[in-house]
Amino acid sequence: MKIILLENVKNLGKKDELKEVAEGYAMNFLFPKKLAALATPEAIDNLKKKRKEIESEEKIEEKKFKKIADEIQGRKITIKAKAEKEKLFGSIGRKEICEELKKQNFDVAEQSIMLKEPLKITGEKEIVIDFGKNIKTKITVAIEKA
Repeated sequence: MKIILLENVKNLGKKDELKEVAEGYAMNFLFPKKLAALATPEAIDNLKKKRKEIESEEKIEEKKFKKIADEIQGRKITIKAKAEKEKLFGSIGRKEICEELKKQNFDVAEQSIMLKEPLKITGEKEIVIDFGKNIKTKITVAIEKA
């Protein structure tokens, strides 16, 4: 029986995938829990249209990320923090870097900033920003004593 998954189902597939499953599995488990719908010709056409819309949205998003990556490539941002000698009293993490980028009108998601650990000393550090889909860029974060 052909079905369209309405949710991600462990060991079967992801949302919006077309799958072939046993009729009993579909009738007794997937349909009652609203995890899948019967793959009628109309539903398959709707799924194809939905996939095309998603692909076009992803292309637009990818262009947006490439533009942002090109604009911030090699940029230096400065963050002031309280410190004694070179050691900060706190630390600078993704959130602070993200906020500083937003002040400069760059919309970067916090999870895109690749930090192995928070920055705890003054000075400059090169940071990678990964937008996904092989779009990466580097910026320099300068931490100065406030």
